[in-house]
Amino acid sequence: MPTRTKAHKARILVVTAEPQIQKLLKSIFAANGYRALFAADAAAAVRTHAALRPELVVLDRDLADLSGEEAILGIRRHSDVPMIVLSGERAEADLVTALDLGADDYVEKPFRASELLARIRSVLRRSFKARGEEAIYRRGDLLVDILDHNVTCGGEPIRLTPTEFEILALLVRSAGRVVPYQMFVDSLSDAKHCRSRQALRASIWSLRQKIEKTPDDPKIVLTEERIGYRLANDPLRPPC
Repeated sequence: MPTRTKAHKARILVVTAEPQIQKLLKSIFAANGYRALFAADAAAAVRTHAALRPELVVLDRDLADLSGEEAILGIRRHSDVPMIVLSGERAEADLVTALDLGADDYVEKPFRASELLARIRSVLRRSFKARGEEAIYRRGDLLVDILDHNVTCGGEPIRLTPTEFEILALLVRSAGRVVPYQMFVDSLSDAKHCRSRQALRASIWSLRQKIEKTPDDPKIVLTEERIGYRLANDPLRPPC
């Protein structure tokens, strides 16, 4: 299998009061590159989401009283973040209510890790499309899948640093549009690598060395002078 970098794929807010579920999901997500955030009730879920803006919410429908519904409504008032509900033995009507309130999908408990992960990838892909973003970039032999955290050329893995992968992922998500310099500053988790344009150029140069056939004459990561960078989206010969 292609070797992945150690950068996280996405931050997932887990809303559950059950320690066993917290422990299980933390293990599953860590093993698959996701960063887990936790909230035990509706109020904490809304606060955590507002503060940290995770890419996905996994919500245990079996919270006490109406807390699960309150969490969905509270988050939906301010965000269209993808949301997956974990459902137990409750009536079908309760699950339908959760979906009607704004949940995107559900997984029945007890669940298999493979099923949950597949649904996470599916929901995230739909979310990307709805926002006009991309999760996959192909150019010649180069394949970038930012949800599966894979970067390969001709089927061979390309090893990227976490910062290089974050830069590439931001470019892929922008679907060929120019990413301004400031967006890199605001988006990268390790700001020291893009605190100045010179530092960002150094990281871009390092990335080009790994994915470009001719780094001095780049055909993939293109510079828009005085603005930022974008990914090429016109058909060219295989780049690597």
